[in-house]
Amino acid sequence: MDELKPCPFCGSAARLVGTDAIQCTDEECAVCWNSVDGTTEEIVRLWNTRPRESALIEELETERLRLSACGIVAMANTPESAKKARDLKEEYRSASLGDVERAVDRGMALIEERDRLSGIVATQADGLEAARADNAILQAENARLRLLFIREGRSTEPTGG
Repeated sequence: MDELKPCPFCGSAARLVGTDAIQCTDEECAVCWNSVDGTTEEIVRLWNTRPRESALIEELETERLRLSACGIVAMANTPESAKKARDLKEEYRSASLGDVERAVDRGMALIEERDRLSGIVATQADGLEAARADNAILQAENARLRLLFIREGRSTEPTGG
């Protein structure tokens, strides 16, 4: 025989009275349920049947899974992982999940933009280094030519052409 669930009205323990009745143990509640035609097993089964409670438990589990779906989608950090994380049963979708998906998309777009700009900066930094190296070579060549002109007694000032 199944164990009796608590009283659905006050939550106190329940007890079997004889073979055909169940009673709440709280004297102020004192709910009693008698079986007209049935076995002890049948009255216990009927007492323990809580359709609203079962529906609420099922609804709570669905909400828990929806919340878990939000967490799974939120952890996606590449288009591939986002696509895989979004492959969910329709019953796990919610307005919150849509918000999380949009936030993940914005985050990935920002990462792509950051990487694109980092590439541009790196290219410009390489170009700047090359220009500095060229400038150093030109300055050294300019200094060498000035010394050569001075030795030859020529002016080192530019001439109008």
